[in-house]
Amino acid sequence: MLVEGDPRTVAATARAYARDPDLRYPPTVVHSFVTAENVNDLLRGHGMTGEIDLLSIDIDGMDYWVWESVDAVDPRVVVIGFQDILGPDRAVTVPYSPDFPRSQHAVDARSNDYVGASLAAMVKLGRRRGWVEVGADRSASSAHDRASRSRLLMASTGSGHLMPRSGSS
Repeated sequence: MLVEGDPRTVAATARAYARDPDLRYPPTVVHSFVTAENVNDLLRGHGMTGEIDLLSIDIDGMDYWVWESVDAVDPRVVVIGFQDILGPDRAVTVPYSPDFPRSQHAVDARSNDYVGASLAAMVKLGRRRGWVEVGADRSASSAHDRASRSRLLMASTGSGHLMPRSGSS
């Protein structure tokens, strides 16, 4: 399932997946603005409950707060965007706003400054939820995308998941 707040992007994404002859199981593309209040209803409403392999959150703004609220699914791996210009040491995030006006905050290589949470904040939240950090990167998603993307990969430490709990082998 892919969730997108822009109806034009939803339509274009659905068309792109429909045209791919090699794709046997295209994702459901859902039009919605994701908030901490509706994320679990969105997941449950589309049959997403319990253990899943991957949860990816990259919504340029409220990523931290949405992830903190997720309880409908138990992913083995989480990939989540973080704000690298805040530095690796301070655990900071923008205040929560369910109607975060992302369009009022430019997100590009020159002014990408008022969105998301720092790496340390995401790691702290992940650890509180029983996760361990696996790695982080910063890379442009395409040659036409001047804004670089910073992502954190975390794995669950729960039984049956990819990473063992601390102290176990």
